[in-house]
Amino acid sequence: MGKRHRQTAGEVAGREAKRRGQKKQLYLALDDWDKGYIIHMVDVDAGATAAAEPEPLQPPPLLRLEASRGCHDVLFGATCSKILALWQPRHRTTRASVYDTATGSVLADGPAHPAGLQPMLLVAAGSGGRLHALHAGGVHCLDLDESPPEDPFSYAAKFEADARRWRWTRACCPLRLPFLTNDGTPTPAPSAPIAIASYAVHPDGRVFVSAFGTYHRCFGTFSLDTGAARPEWARHSEWLLPFRGQGHYDPTLDAWVGLHSRGHVCACDVPPPLPVGAGERPRPEWKLVRAEGLFDTDPEDGPLRQSFITLASMGDAEFLILEPLTTEGRELNITLYMDPHFDYTLRVTKFRLKHDREGQLRESSRHRVARSYKLRKYDDGFDPQAFWL
Repeated sequence: MGKRHRQTAGEVAGREAKRRGQKKQLYLALDDWDKGYIIHMVDVDAGATAAAEPEPLQPPPLLRLEASRGCHDVLFGATCSKILALWQPRHRTTRASVYDTATGSVLADGPAHPAGLQPMLLVAAGSGGRLHALHAGGVHCLDLDESPPEDPFSYAAKFEADARRWRWTRACCPLRLPFLTNDGTPTPAPSAPIAIASYAVHPDGRVFVSAFGTYHRCFGTFSLDTGAARPEWARHSEWLLPFRGQGHYDPTLDAWVGLHSRGHVCACDVPPPLPVGAGERPRPEWKLVRAEGLFDTDPEDGPLRQSFITLASMGDAEFLILEPLTTEGRELNITLYMDPHFDYTLRVTKFRLKHDREGQLRESSRHRVARSYKLRKYDDGFDPQAFWL
């Protein structure tokens, strides 16, 4: 009798996904490995309480992604049932690793990274398999092309699983922020560094970006229709979206939801379509929701500082907050004087937003659950990422 095949965690996850009938699960991308990164599937609801004690992650990771020596600059994104890890290049071309949560398989030859592309942020748009890479040079789109090859009997086609290919396209020219002259007239800004304060995807597929200049005082919110024949940035006005980082569109609330300040989340109305050159539009209405017990609050509820706290959407007005804390339960702040490898606690909190009888949006304490995990940090520039797939 031959040797019995020992199933891997990925194969077990793939079989379980089929048995569940495509039931969505929570996947965490973490740097809890001295050689790179891991992808872990967790069940937040299993035995969770509002004051859960830190516990080790169980069972073992679904996938380990080994990084090159000194290469700790990975960018995670997800679309459909796939989680992509893009190794941001410096002076060479790299390929992404693609993990399929539906089958538990790993694509050995993922999409190649475009030369010279340094993505700042990666955001999915809709359910059509498209990812947007927002960076200083504009926007690139990564599409999953499932069309069959021109010659299915060619040598290359034999190595294309299901004839699936990833393709990068440049969606538009770089984003330029306008200067304001002495008489208040906006003029095109020169090529200068910008920083993205917040971003979101409209239900119709348009990408919204709030950006500001790092060397000159100018800011504004812009949108881009990546489906247009010749996409161009449409300037809405000199205001910023009210949340920090990514805003997640929720159809139940018909709003973007994002982190606003310490102890608060923000629900922002979705702006109507704005053609290029249509003029400025006012800032959309938005509401603050007090998030009691979700994450530590600061006595001065100012704008959310640069931190490792991230927000993920689970749909149906449910959200997750990932908050790295010190082992003493305080906010994690990375300094140059810290040990590069240290233990910390990742608190994962699930909550739901709903409207009360007066029509006010609030957090439902009845649906709040929390889990805390003991982890070790090996990349001080990496934010833990959550994907609901």
